[in-house]
Amino acid sequence: MSGVRSGPESPPGRKSRRLLVGTTIPEQITTSFFPHLPALHDAGWEIHLVCAPGPWPKGAPPAPVIVHRIGMVKPISPVADAQALRQWVSLMRRVRPDVVIGASPKGGLLAMLAARVARVPRRIFVHRGARWETLTGTSRQLTVAAEKVTIRAATDVVAVSGSLADLVQAEGITRRRATVLCGGGDQGVDLDRFRPATEAGAPAGGDGGSAGVGMAGAEAGAPAGGDGESAGVGTAGAEAGAPAGGDGGSAGVGTAGAEAAPPAEADPVRATTTATAADAAATAAAAAAAAAAAAAYPVLGYVGRLAEDKGLDLVVAALDEVRRDHPAARLVVIGEVDDADPPLPAVLDRLRTDPAVTSLGWVTDVAEPMRGFDLLVFPSLREGLPNAVIEAAASGVPTVGWDVTGVRDAIDDPATGRVVRLGDRAEFLRAVQEVVAGGRGAYRDACRQWAGRFDQRALTKAWVSLLDESRKSPVEAQKVVRRASAGGVS
Repeated sequence: MSGVRSGPESPPGRKSRRLLVGTTIPEQITTSFFPHLPALHDAGWEIHLVCAPGPWPKGAPPAPVIVHRIGMVKPISPVADAQALRQWVSLMRRVRPDVVIGASPKGGLLAMLAARVARVPRRIFVHRGARWETLTGTSRQLTVAAEKVTIRAATDVVAVSGSLADLVQAEGITRRRATVLCGGGDQGVDLDRFRPATEAGAPAGGDGGSAGVGMAGAEAGAPAGGDGESAGVGTAGAEAGAPAGGDGGSAGVGTAGAEAAPPAEADPVRATTTATAADAAATAAAAAAAAAAAAAYPVLGYVGRLAEDKGLDLVVAALDEVRRDHPAARLVVIGEVDDADPPLPAVLDRLRTDPAVTSLGWVTDVAEPMRGFDLLVFPSLREGLPNAVIEAAASGVPTVGWDVTGVRDAIDDPATGRVVRLGDRAEFLRAVQEVVAGGRGAYRDACRQWAGRFDQRALTKAWVSLLDESRKSPVEAQKVVRRASAGGVS
């Protein structure tokens, strides 16, 4: 098994500490650690990324890294998991990292176990969401048991929200409360990229103007699994014709292979992962259609997996409720169908056929269409900390969501939207109507101010400080953890 260097060139001759970050699939690293990589590299870390084969959804890593591919499957699979664990251990012993971070359920489990076997001194598990929270019976028991094993093998646990940290401690999964960096989140929000329409210079319609909302095609059909893990990932081999590396063996479940150079990566299923001619055409179509949507008020938005546990039936019901008073109301949906937990067929059919619904599918950069929303409707049943909600706040857009783990941390009720008692559909719809009745831009300033709690730059500094404690004494290290948790990094 061999690693392939990716990203910009690193200055020669510098001795670095080694950091290894592992997830199940590339998307999970992209949506969690990509924004922090340049600062971590500048802080002196040699960065290794580990995930299953597949393209980077938003392009190559933004800093010099060494990429290792290990085949992993999302479901419990004793044979495939044992093979993957063996390769993880081999990788740990060869790379000899100073710190290992695991940031997904399966990838985190394997990373923490292998790091413990290899006696890596710092083992950090990033808890991004309690998948077991909406499971029952044997599935819940097995998922909780796996999570306990992961956390017992870790030396540190970082949760992406305060309510998630409280939940896992209350369930006895962690013995002490997990660390929460700054206001929470894994990647934070880029306050320069996510801005209200008027601040970003985007066109804003007068009484009904909607900026940046287009009708760029139908949704992509690539499957997506819960918690960002794709169903069906788990067959690894040589990518783009590269030979399988040492431990990797031949292509197959649970095996690893060498990665081809990043520019050669391609995925016949998800063709939207790089800036292609199709992307440019879709962007142009969205911009052209924005003018046609300019008379719509309000524009409701939904961003996330199209899954049963995301409450999409309530999103559709919210559109119907709002159209009673605003016949021109529209709904813009951004996301792909989760084949592991798809919405009801009637809901999917409505999203695909209703002329008042614009389905954009997978969108590499949601900042532009999000500026055109008047309200984000987010009835998810569980979250770690929803990026869509804090990105909406940074864009000046309020959110209505359930009072559930993660979501309650992302909404400042009533300043930036409403948090509704779980299960009260009538109250949820009333909350949607109340926010809409406030008028366009009524929540803009409060949302923007609230989003500052999740500033990506502050979170990056917190990660740099947290990892820097590996060189400090135990007393100094605890001070760093406390400062990082409060957002008071130096």
